[in-house]
Amino acid sequence: MRPENPESASLNFPDAEILAVSKAGEILASVGARGVPPGGMTVGLLAQAPLEGGTPRELLQDVTFADWAPNGTEFAAVRAQGGRSTLEFPVGTKLYETAGFVSHPRVSPDGKLVAFLDHPSQINDEGEVAVVDRAGRKRTLSGGWASVEGLAWSPRTDEIWFAATTEREGRTLRAVTMSGRTRMVGGVAGSLTLQDIAPDGRVLLVQESRRMGVFARAEGDSAERNLSWFDSSLVTDVSADGRQILFTEFGGAVDSLYAGFLRSIDGRRTVRLGDGFAQALSPDERWVLAILRAMPPKLVLLPTGAGGGGARTVPLGHLVVHRADWFPDGRRFIVAGNEPDHGVRLWSGDLSGKPFRPLTPEGMPLSHYEGFPVSPDGSSLAAVAPDGRVAIYLRPRGAR
Repeated sequence: MRPENPESASLNFPDAEILAVSKAGEILASVGARGVPPGGMTVGLLAQAPLEGGTPRELLQDVTFADWAPNGTEFAAVRAQGGRSTLEFPVGTKLYETAGFVSHPRVSPDGKLVAFLDHPSQINDEGEVAVVDRAGRKRTLSGGWASVEGLAWSPRTDEIWFAATTEREGRTLRAVTMSGRTRMVGGVAGSLTLQDIAPDGRVLLVQESRRMGVFARAEGDSAERNLSWFDSSLVTDVSADGRQILFTEFGGAVDSLYAGFLRSIDGRRTVRLGDGFAQALSPDERWVLAILRAMPPKLVLLPTGAGGGGARTVPLGHLVVHRADWFPDGRRFIVAGNEPDHGVRLWSGDLSGKPFRPLTPEGMPLSHYEGFPVSPDGSSLAAVAPDGRVAIYLRPRGAR
């Protein structure tokens, strides 16, 4: 839709998401985009076409975000490959790479800088506002945000505007200067995502009100049960007998950003286990693995009953943890994590304090929904490999 004409027009982009529109009316879109977390992010084939229509011209594979430079010929792109997120500008020149992910790149009006959101984890949208120049020199301008979505340069280029929240409230509109001074611009009910700022200062925003719930249908039920707790419930595990679910509650309805709960399938009993992103029930159902939001994140054990005592922290060494699960023996953990300046891979560890042992090559892609199941005898595991295909990894003989 053009602002001067209220009539909308259909574009010849099947199964695509628009990423950027140049001043000359050229579209960059992700074709064949498939959804990956967090926040509905997609990855697909970058293509270009004029607003007036025409066959899209294919440009680049595995693109999650893109933005035109002011000259209308260069563009910045973020690519997801080998479990890492890479910011390129111009395309082919790598400016920044992370084992987390980069989102919302925006080229400055003079074409000298790219502003972007830098997220340390692949499975949520916490992060910081940063800029990088054409030589690859990165600066963090504003960090510590529990959720940050959307970015744009102000018309005077003295500020970068973004939408973010620190903890429980919805995202509000904020601005940061090149020296790192942050101010509040404004907010509304719900949560904001910033799309763009026009040269005359008008701001294009999306106001969001999301719900995420849990539904179940047990044996003997004639209909589904709604087992959601508040407004953002994500189920992460089910007990072996099918009588309990493990879920995490997000957002303003809980005292912290994430909290883990155990709920009976009939909905009559719900227990708050503690803070953290609940990951998995132990085979004996006495413990839950959870990840606490921190810098770096912490891996903790939450007891499910009175006999377990308090929460226990799992020593990670230098690992940055993203996901966690149990081995069938109930004594060891499998962790998706990365060492500093390395890609994500799967690791084996336990409570002994010994260093975690790598199980897979670097570059494992992650999501909320794709796990890494271990065989009943603990000798092999299935996971999505760096090339995107499902692979079976075998434990070497004699390895713990």
